[in-house]
Amino acid sequence: MALVWNERQIDSTPFLAAYEQLLRTYSSEYETLNHRQIDQQKIAEFFKPGSFNVRSFENRQLFDFEGAKGRLLSSSYTPEPGQPTYQPMLDELAAIVRSHQVDGTVAFEYDTNVYYGQL
Repeated sequence: MALVWNERQIDSTPFLAAYEQLLRTYSSEYETLNHRQIDQQKIAEFFKPGSFNVRSFENRQLFDFEGAKGRLLSSSYTPEPGQPTYQPMLDELAAIVRSHQVDGTVAFEYDTNVYYGQL
């Protein structure tokens, strides 16, 4: 069995730190839905009575503003159209992308974690 997910780095670059702050500012559900609540102990319980191994790989996505907007809006914890914080959130995202873009894109950096073992 393999469990795989991308864990977005939250402060490894100024862009990612600003993006993290954007989520904390505009998403009231961000903290409760944050997948970082999964730790090694919970993964060990999943693989019991067996054991598991872990491999991590660096991964990145490059987005222009429209791609970053799509990435943001694909998260279940962000405000939806019609909510009062929706447009201010998008306006702030645009400002963040403008101030941190290089050659028209921003980089989302991830640690891709693979937990694998036999059940």
